[in-house]
Amino acid sequence: MRRKHFSTIVLLLASTIFALANPQINVSTQTKTLEDGNVQITFAMEIEPGWYVYGATPVKGGPMPATLELDESADFKVIGTLVNGEEPHFKIDPGFNTEVEYFEERAAFIQIIKPLKENFKIEGLLSFQSCDGQECILNDYEFSERIRTSLLNTTAQVSETTADEAESSIPHKDSQNEDSSIWNFLLVAILA
Repeated sequence: MRRKHFSTIVLLLASTIFALANPQINVSTQTKTLEDGNVQITFAMEIEPGWYVYGATPVKGGPMPATLELDESADFKVIGTLVNGEEPHFKIDPGFNTEVEYFEERAAFIQIIKPLKENFKIEGLLSFQSCDGQECILNDYEFSERIRTSLLNTTAQVSETTADEAESSIPHKDSQNEDSSIWNFLLVAILA
């Protein structure tokens, strides 16, 4: 019985430490039909203070750029590649010994697609690298978005999905969950 309590305490402590060690990067997805009928997908990020995210422009010998892999579909055609949606900062990164682009506090990445069907679902994986100057983490954000557009009418239509609504494999540090994890830990420790 005592061993079971000890295992529970160790598991709770490990999950709390894991949550505290990973940056909180909240990602939301927004789609908008453009005047030419194409659809702009914007990935907006809120980045925890002290952390930064590298941009979408590949740098030879540099960090992993933000990339987007869309599931193949006959419903749309990809136009160009993922690009930065905001103006990045630049610095010489000592870890790579080259100039890199990065974002602090917030970032946005944009992908344009051409719809070949009026209503369809688009799914994919946004990958990016976040760092705090001492450690770097590779992040993946899985998303699924319903695109509603008219091939005849190019009126802008917007839909928004937050990271809470989409499936995301980014490790998040949620203050409410963190508080409840600490209380759960204390409760188990007291009961043991």
